[in-house]
Amino acid sequence: MQNSEARVKEVRKQNFDFLFEQFKAKVRESWPNEPERGMLKRWAEQLGMSEAFLSHIKTGRKPIGDRTAMKLEVASGLERGWMDESHEGKGVEDLSPMKQEVVAMVIELLKSGSEEGAADVMRIIREKMTGGKGS
Repeated sequence: MQNSEARVKEVRKQNFDFLFEQFKAKVRESWPNEPERGMLKRWAEQLGMSEAFLSHIKTGRKPIGDRTAMKLEVASGLERGWMDESHEGKGVEDLSPMKQEVVAMVIELLKSGSEEGAADVMRIIREKMTGGKGS
């Protein structure tokens, strides 16, 4: 039982770090030279959480409990339980060659700037994910 609790704490911390890195990357899309200093404060404001509390999580002084995990998921638009699952090894490199090619093609389409093409791809993907139910 204790090993399972320790594993959940470890996975939640990894996911917390991943979400913070994603946040920083998104900020730097708009402001490429944005310094590291102040990023945690900006993220805390976006999440509606205390910067000090997030700092304690970031440094490992506090674990991520159930309520905090749920708050992070909700604020980040993630499904319930996302924080408790390891997402390592779920990258493009783990896909079959054909699926990697599909990802590469979608990326090229998006880079081309075609909003219409992106909308078409999104529609098709939604249909496949929902089994053709609504859009």
